[in-house]
Amino acid sequence: MDDGKEPFFNSDVCFSKVFLRSQGVYDAFEGHTFYLQSIFNELYSLLDEDEECTVDMLQKAVKRKIKSFEAIYQDTLILLSQRQKEVLCAIAKARKATNINSIEFVNKYGLNSPSSVQSAVKHLIEKELIVVDNNVYQVYDRFFGMWLSTVFGNGYKLFN
Repeated sequence: MDDGKEPFFNSDVCFSKVFLRSQGVYDAFEGHTFYLQSIFNELYSLLDEDEECTVDMLQKAVKRKIKSFEAIYQDTLILLSQRQKEVLCAIAKARKATNINSIEFVNKYGLNSPSSVQSAVKHLIEKELIVVDNNVYQVYDRFFGMWLSTVFGNGYKLFN
């Protein structure tokens, strides 16, 4: 598809580091190159030459990227048990979940029991849908986590 645009490296389009940092883009994706490049690619397709990037454009770029994976995310959920889905959604809503076996976590997200959470987490880790680092759990695919939060939660606030 030729949209008539110059390749990014030959274009006048630029993204201000100050703007992107101030809007939380880098931090939201914890500096992961894949996510940042995906967003920049979407932004590039949205921006006209000499047009400045706005918060609305950032939000639109993220929504478009997430939407492009929606069928995959829906198929992924079909492969999970109900308990696994519930725990995955709870972790997505929390973004970075801690004390997931606590009664507080179980009650906050309407889960069945700490033992069912533990069992579901084991399977979600095996399926590489969540990761744990220093007892902090999060959805491995950041776009998937955002999609889950949007579809099954109260959404996500990506930018300041």
